[in-house]
Amino acid sequence: MAAENIPGAAVFVIHKGVPVYERAFGYADKKSKTKFDFAKTVFAAGSLSKIITAVAILTLSENKRLALNSPVTSCLAGTNGPSKLSELPVFKKAKNVTPMSLLAHSSGLANCADLYAKKKNAAPLPATASDSALSATISASTAFASDPPLMFDFISKNIPRFNANNANTKFEYSNFNYALLGHLIEESENISFDEYIKNNIFAPLKMNYSSFSHTSLSKSLEEFGYEVNFASGYDFAGGEFTESLFREHNMPSASGLLTTAADIEKFVTMLVSICASHPSAPSSGRPVFSASGELRAGDGNTALPPSNTTAFPAVIGDETAGLLFKPRLPVKKNEASLLDAFPPIDSMAAGFRHSLFRGRDIFWHTGSVNGYSCGLYIAPQTSSAFFIACNSSNPAFRRKLIKYLLDEFYDR
Repeated sequence: MAAENIPGAAVFVIHKGVPVYERAFGYADKKSKTKFDFAKTVFAAGSLSKIITAVAILTLSENKRLALNSPVTSCLAGTNGPSKLSELPVFKKAKNVTPMSLLAHSSGLANCADLYAKKKNAAPLPATASDSALSATISASTAFASDPPLMFDFISKNIPRFNANNANTKFEYSNFNYALLGHLIEESENISFDEYIKNNIFAPLKMNYSSFSHTSLSKSLEEFGYEVNFASGYDFAGGEFTESLFREHNMPSASGLLTTAADIEKFVTMLVSICASHPSAPSSGRPVFSASGELRAGDGNTALPPSNTTAFPAVIGDETAGLLFKPRLPVKKNEASLLDAFPPIDSMAAGFRHSLFRGRDIFWHTGSVNGYSCGLYIAPQTSSAFFIACNSSNPAFRRKLIKYLLDEFYDR
């Protein structure tokens, strides 16, 4: 970490379906010397948001609220009638663009890099926050921007280039794809994207420290009396650290997730239990929650005792969630310049990128945004997953560590 100038980090490893390692290192905030806490340090997860969004879209499909392979124009009809987006010229041309096209970045819609609202917060989030500190924070207008609005206005005014010839035939990484998916959720359910995720993913999984809205998260923390610390994001240049400010997102469904390592561990353990396909994957290692909502790990070979536990919740059925781990679209090397070179991507599934590492499947996604970096890597054949997050824009630590972890667990 020191070699790459990383102030703080959190890491977990899931193997044979259960967490086997979890630890935080360094500082969430350098000035106050606040430690990076695995369970209670909130950080920005950037584009890892897209996996949450993908699962949300699949829940709508599973509940017959949205058809994955129908034209997006036919999906743009919520409880208040047809969306005005369907009247825009670009969508009249996009007859063969579907929600699945958006999930796999094969819509023909170009990337939109304008992630942040023009007005950014005047101050970073506090390094520590108790219920009393949060109350003061919420009342201070400079500390947090308002709740992210429904995404219609931004989308309608920022339609990127569209190439109909590329639809469903060519990979092009695009934040706009996931902004549009977020809008489809809002349009279908007539509630904000953040509210839908909270009700249908975060609450069932007891991801109490996660949100796509600064204000919503702060109010929840205050309401339930949770104590947290917010990681300050950092850039390092010229021998000095520069603290990054939290900024409101134009496209929260693409990159607006705020979370903790412990919360992501709950979400990922669910995914690993779904995607495990290797015949030797232990069924007895299925994870459970304690009554307090904390994950309880076993050795992957023996069942955990049933006392004071509840069955591990699944927010989505196995068959539907399997689409996350079904490669759909080949990706050429020259099409993936925005992505990490390791592991080398060869195809896209419905949300996850797919690579082969020594002949084994790796499904992965990363997030880098405004002073933060993280990466999630799932190996179905061994029911394994690796997660790395740090409060630095530098992705080098993440890239080096995942190479080490994949080597370490490859033959286990």
